Amino acid sequence: MNFFRVNEKGISLTEVLIFLLLSVLVLGAIYNLFSGSLTIWQKGEDIADIQNEARFAMDKMVKEIRMIKTINNNETTQTVLSFTTPEETVTYQQQDSKLIRNGQIIARYVSNIRFDYFGANLATYTGSAYNADVRLIRINLTVAKGDEERTLVGEAAIRNR
Repeated sequence: MNFFRVNEKGISLTEVLIFLLLSVLVLGAIYNLFSGSLTIWQKGEDIADIQNEARFAMDKMVKEIRMIKTINNNETTQTVLSFTTPEETVTYQQQDSKLIRNGQIIARYVSNIRFDYFGANLATYTGSAYNADVRLIRINLTVAKGDEERTLVGEAAIRNR
């Protein structure tokens, strides 16, 4: 009696089909895992990218706004800020999805920028922005990439007034 007889014919068609089905299921699961991981990684990269762009731009604007000598806007426009520091004249504005400083791009993915002006009593200032009564400027900078959007708010108290 030989209970452990080896089948010398090879593998049957049924065994091959079961192996292929299991292989396809395992490979499909691995593909879904990697695809999901790639999507999550890309979303994280997008968030980091827009946050870095916004932080850099906000830091630069706040630092320069603190040094304002005169505001050159003819009215309290909320989308363009032009001013003079002791060193130079600076203009910030949004063009398409970019934040422009004197013709140079300092941030991409910008969906909105707004400048709010405040007087000595920190109430919203409604007079002409070039007036010497402006003491603080609040910057709202919104950046977006894909379906991710972030808004940073910065305030700069003008020191040279």
